[in-house]
Amino acid sequence: MQYARTLGDEEKTMHVEIIYAAEHHVFREQLELHTVSTVAQALERSALCQAHPEIDWNVNRIGIYGRLVPETTLLRDNDRIEIYRPLKARKSRKQ
Repeated sequence: MQYARTLGDEEKTMHVEIIYAAEHHVFREQLELHTVSTVAQALERSALCQAHPEIDWNVNRIGIYGRLVPETTLLRDNDRIEIYRPLKARKSRKQ
């Protein structure tokens, strides 16, 4: 008779998604991480920086489901990490 093996805390995983709306397409990646992981750790594991080297981490902001968070934020299962581009101001038309 076989029994299911119980995972220790260090072996348990969670799933998160990383989203970045680039100018002409959306980068979307699903990651499987250890249950005790931060936003920074998720971004390090992601292919985002390789796919979008133009991201300036001093300018772009990070959020989870529309709420700004620091990179040290602990993640929860099924969190969606969002990378926000700076808004471009439109020149107003003079009438």
